Amino acid sequence: MPSPNVGDQPTTGRSEIDDASQSLREREESIESAISALASGEWQTTLDDDWTTENIRHAIWLHEDFMTRMPDPLPEAADNGYAFAAIYDKHEFLFQINSAIFGFSKALVSGPLPKKERPPTLFDIGKLLAWRFEVTGQLEHLSLAIKIFEVSVFKKELDSCEGHSSLADALAARYLVHKTVEDINRAIDVGQVTVTEAKRSNHRKTSAYLTGLGRLYGLRFEGPGPAVADDLDKAIQCYSEALKFVDPELVKFIAKIKDRLGSTSFKRLQHACAQGDVTNWEVYWKDAAQNLMSAADIDSPKPMTNSELFRVNLAKVLMYTPPNSIGPLADVRAGTSNVDLGISLLQELATGKLKDADPSLRVEAALRWARFEHRRGRFSEASRGYSIAIELVPLLGWNGIAGQTRVGSAKRLRRLASDATSCAIQQDSQEHFEEAIEISEYVRSLFWRALSRFRSDTAKLRETDSGLADKLSNLAKSLEEPSLKRQLSGIVVSGDKLSIAAGVDLHKLQKEEEDYRELIKEWDRCVQDVRKVKGFEDFLRRRPFSVLKEAASAGPVVILIVGSFHADALIVRANAPVQRIPLNITKEEVTVMLKQLNAEVAKKQMDRQDWVLRDRVLGPLWSKVCEPVLAVLKPTPMEHIWWCPTGNLSFLPIHAAGKYKGFRPSNQPIVGQTVPQRVISSFTASLGQLLDSRSRAVCSKSRLSRLLVVGKKEEPSYDPEMTSLEGVPQEIEKIKGVFADASWKDSSLRLGKCLMDSESKVDTVLQELNDFVHFSCHGKQGRINPILSGLLLHDKPLTLLDLLNHWNSRQSQSNVEFAFLSACETATGIDLLPDQALHLAAGMQFVGSLRVVATLWTIQDNFTVLASRCFYGELASQGIQKHSRGGDVQWDVGVALHNALREAVEEDLKLRKTKSPDLWGWVPYIHMGV
Repeated sequence: MPSPNVGDQPTTGRSEIDDASQSLREREESIESAISALASGEWQTTLDDDWTTENIRHAIWLHEDFMTRMPDPLPEAADNGYAFAAIYDKHEFLFQINSAIFGFSKALVSGPLPKKERPPTLFDIGKLLAWRFEVTGQLEHLSLAIKIFEVSVFKKELDSCEGHSSLADALAARYLVHKTVEDINRAIDVGQVTVTEAKRSNHRKTSAYLTGLGRLYGLRFEGPGPAVADDLDKAIQCYSEALKFVDPELVKFIAKIKDRLGSTSFKRLQHACAQGDVTNWEVYWKDAAQNLMSAADIDSPKPMTNSELFRVNLAKVLMYTPPNSIGPLADVRAGTSNVDLGISLLQELATGKLKDADPSLRVEAALRWARFEHRRGRFSEASRGYSIAIELVPLLGWNGIAGQTRVGSAKRLRRLASDATSCAIQQDSQEHFEEAIEISEYVRSLFWRALSRFRSDTAKLRETDSGLADKLSNLAKSLEEPSLKRQLSGIVVSGDKLSIAAGVDLHKLQKEEEDYRELIKEWDRCVQDVRKVKGFEDFLRRRPFSVLKEAASAGPVVILIVGSFHADALIVRANAPVQRIPLNITKEEVTVMLKQLNAEVAKKQMDRQDWVLRDRVLGPLWSKVCEPVLAVLKPTPMEHIWWCPTGNLSFLPIHAAGKYKGFRPSNQPIVGQTVPQRVISSFTASLGQLLDSRSRAVCSKSRLSRLLVVGKKEEPSYDPEMTSLEGVPQEIEKIKGVFADASWKDSSLRLGKCLMDSESKVDTVLQELNDFVHFSCHGKQGRINPILSGLLLHDKPLTLLDLLNHWNSRQSQSNVEFAFLSACETATGIDLLPDQALHLAAGMQFVGSLRVVATLWTIQDNFTVLASRCFYGELASQGIQKHSRGGDVQWDVGVALHNALREAVEEDLKLRKTKSPDLWGWVPYIHMGV
C-alpha cells in the first residue's frame, strides 16, 4: 500500500496563501466595509441585550464541540443527512447568531476595544459567519468568513493551526455547495499546512487536524471529478497517523477515527475492485473489518455511545458481495457468516434492542436491512425492515406546528417511500397495491402532511375539547424548540483533551435533557388521551386507502414510483380497483434525464437547446412512462387527470411528455402522441393533500373574488445576482387590460389592489393576501436551505418560512384560494428531498391556497406576458359562466391553464413569425391542487 507523506508542506499551499499579500489591503478594506454594514444592524430588526460577549464566545465553543461530535456520514453520505439535520435544528439560534455578529461588529467599529482584542474578535466574527452559513445557506456570509480567515492566516495574528484549520473548513464548506475543484484543492493544501505546523509545534490538536485532512481527501475522492485512488490512500494514512497522536484516554475519539479508517479502507477495496485491481484486496478488507469491529465494540455488554453508527458501517462491510475474482471473504466471527452477522447487527439496532439508540440510526439500520433483502428478492423479509422504518418515522420529527426540525429528518427517508412502496407492489395483489399507496402517503410529503394534518385534526379537536387541543399544541411547540444545550452533554473534546466547557452546569444540562424526555412521554400520553375521545380514534394516524381514494373523485390520480429495484404506475379511481402498470424505466435513467435537463436550464435562455428538452426528456418520458399509462387508463378526450410523481420524477415535466417533430417545423407535436393532446394535466404532492383541498373547496361559497397583484421589476438590492425584469410592467398591464374589458364586467373575478415595486414589501403583501393573488417577480429556490426559498420582493424575499410564520400568527386557515406564481423556480424543490415538495407552490397550498400555478424552472419574459393574459382571460370567462349560473363558484384552474398555454403558444408563433413552438416557453408551467 502506498505511504504518502501526509502533512508535508505542499508546493502550492504556502504560495496560494501568500498570494493574499498582493491584495491584503484591498481584502482588509473589503472586510472593514462588510463589518461596518454588519455593525449598522440594518440586516436584523431585533437584538438580544442579554447576549453578552462571554455568552457569545461560550456559544462558539459549544457549537464547535457539537459539530466535532456530530456523527460521521455513513458510506452512503447522500442518504444520511446529519449535517442537513444540524442546519434545521439550529434555526432557533439564528436570532442569537445575528445578535452575536452585531455585537462583535459594533465593538470593532465603534467600541473601545483594546488593540490585542481586535484580531481574535474579528476571527470570532468569521466563525459566526461560517456558522450562520450553516443555518441560512447564504454564501456571502461564508465568503466573508473565508476572507477573514485568509487575512488572519497571512498576518499570523493568532494560533497558526487554528487559522489554517478554520480556512480549510470554510473552503470545504463552499466546495460542498459549488463543487468547485479549486476550493477543495485549496482546502487540502491549507489542511496540509495545518498538519505540518501542528507536527512541528507538537500541537495538542494534531490528531484532530489529521482527521480533518483525511476527511478533505475523502471529499475530493467523492467529488464530481475523476476518482483518484491516491486520495483514499492519503486519507487512510491521515487516519492511521491520527491514531498515533491521539491521547489513549480519549476512547470515543479513537473509536471515531477507527470508524473513518475502516470505512475508507472499505471504500478503497470497492474502488480497486471496480478498477479490476485486486492486488491488495485482502489488506483493505482486513483493515476495514478490524477497525470497524474495534469501533463498533459489538462484543461489549455495554457498548459506548455512538457505537450504533459504527455498527451500521460495520454491517455494510460484512454484507458486501465481492466480485468473483476475489473469492470468499473470511468470516470475522467463527461459526457465523458475515452476512448473517451483518443482518443481526442491523436487526438489533432497528428493533430497539440497543438501549437509547438514536431513532435516525434505527431507521438507517432498518432501511439497510430491508434493501438488502429486497435486492435478494425476499420481499416478506424486506417488508419487515421497511415496516419498522415506517413505524419509526414519527420519532424523527414532531407533529407540531413549527416544523423546522422535521425537515432535517426527512432527508434520511429519501428513498424509503419509493423502495417500500415498490416492495409492496411487487407482491402483486390488490391488498398490497392499497398498502403501497398508504405507505407512500405516510412517508412522502412528510413535512407539509404532518403540518396540515396537525392543523386540521387539532382544529376539529378544539370544537370537541378545547383544553386538550391547547395542551397538545403547547406540547408540540415545546418539542419543536429544543435548545442546542439539550443536544450537548457538556463534555468537550478539545484537541486531545477531555474537559467540561467553561461555565457549563452539567447537572443543569442533564436536568434539561430529563425534562425534554418527560415532554416526549407527556406528548405520547396526550395523543393517547385524544384517541380515547369519540371520533378521534385515528388521530394523527396513517390514513387508510378507503379514505385516500376519495381524492380521485373528480378524476383519476396516477402515482408514479421509480424505486431502486422496480418502477410502476398505480392508477387510483374513486370507484374502481387500483391498476398497476409496470414501467420500463430505471432510477438511473430518470437521474440522467434530470441531469441533462438541469444542465440546459442552467444556461442562458438564448443558449438552451430544444433538442435536449424534446429528445432527451419529453420523448423518453412519453415512451417509458406516459404512453403506457394512457394506454391502460384509456382516458376520454381531454379528461382531467392528476399526476402524483415520486422521487426525481417530481422534477420532470410529465404534463408535456410526448413526441415532437425535430424539423420542418421543429417542436410541433406529432398527432395523438403527446400528453397535452390526450388529457388535461394537474399535479399533487400526495393523495392526502389533494383530498384536503377538495374538502375545503366544497365549503367555498359563491362570492365575488378579487385578485391581488404583486409586481417587482427592479433588481433586488439585497441580491446582486438578479437583474431587472423588463417584462413585469407589461405583464401587469396586460392583466389589468383583461379586467378592464367591459365583456368581463359580470365575472365573479375582479381586479383588486396592485402592489408594484416599492409597495411590494413582505409585511404589506402578507397583510393584503386575499382569495386570489398573482406574483410577478424573481423567484429563487433555496438549494442549501429550501425553507428559505422565496419570491424576491422589494425589501426582502417572501420565503417559505415567512408563509409558515404567517400561518402560525393567524392560528386559522388563510383565505387564499388561488395563487399564480409568475416567477422562476416556484415548484422546483431540491433533489436531496424530492418527495418533500419543499418549494413555494407547496407553501402557498399550506397557507390555504386550493389552486396554484407555478413553474418548474426559469421562465421567459415574452412568453410570460402572453401566458398571464391568456390565463386570466380564461379564468374571467369561467367566472362569467359560474356567476350566471349562481350557486357555488368552483374554479377549474387546470383547464384554464391548459387552454391558456395553447392560446399563448399560437400567439407566440405569430409574433415570432415561425411555425416552431418554443418548448422552453410553455413547458415550465404547471397547476397544483384542485
